[in-house]
Amino acid sequence: MKFNRKVILILGLVFVICILFYCIYAFRFSIYNEYAIYKKDVRVCDQFMSHHYSNRIDCYIDVAKVTYNLSICEDICERVSEKYYCLQKVYSSRFENNIKSEFVFPSTEDLLEYKDRRNYEWAIANIYHANLCNNISNLLWQDDCNKIRAILVNPLNCANLNYQDNVVNCFYEYFQDSLSPKLIICENITDNETKASCYLAFSKSSYNLNSCNFTADKYTKSRCYSNIALFNQNVSLCDFITIDERADQCYSDIAMVKQDSSICDNIMDIVRRNNCYSRVK
Repeated sequence: MKFNRKVILILGLVFVICILFYCIYAFRFSIYNEYAIYKKDVRVCDQFMSHHYSNRIDCYIDVAKVTYNLSICEDICERVSEKYYCLQKVYSSRFENNIKSEFVFPSTEDLLEYKDRRNYEWAIANIYHANLCNNISNLLWQDDCNKIRAILVNPLNCANLNYQDNVVNCFYEYFQDSLSPKLIICENITDNETKASCYLAFSKSSYNLNSCNFTADKYTKSRCYSNIALFNQNVSLCDFITIDERADQCYSDIAMVKQDSSICDNIMDIVRRNNCYSRVK
């Protein structure tokens, strides 16, 4: 099949124009980014990239890297993975430039904490390359480090955290952050308690009552319904809870959030009901 020479020239011209516009577009954001880094001010990112989310986040992270400012990661990055990616970049930048955290250690105990802090920062800086989290002796910091690695690298590793609450929070942050959370992650877990934690985390992030059907255990199912009821501030969802004590807690929690003492009327236990009235009033 022969193509008209004029058509080929037109298509070639359109292609060149598209490439040119893309280069101009990319160059423009590159200039804004460099200016934000030069000024060391995230407000530049907001001013020139307000309608371009991914470019704005990249700008925030670049400013955080040059200022070694962790609060930028905590306060500005909206998605969990972005925040942790930002932390990794800042810690990596600190080590590359030999910038140490401000920390005074007059005693042996504080010296151990300083060592753990440095191990934590080094592990986060190298989070994609190696698992150095287990070098941290403080189990809370070790769990936090392993949680960050799990969310950024492999969510199945949430199951390996030391504390069960951290397991739930790890899966929850992953599901909340993921654009397309897949329950197959929970299904691949063999330990029943960890699998339940995974499903509970999914219920908190999906806010769908059907996600509570993963278990026949009434205690776990009650906790699942309670999560969704509290998030939606929907009292009627507490009615699905078959354990009176859990149902009462569900009503009490929503009454506190909504500051509505009439919700306390649903509580079966008189002592818990009166406590609810006193907390709300």
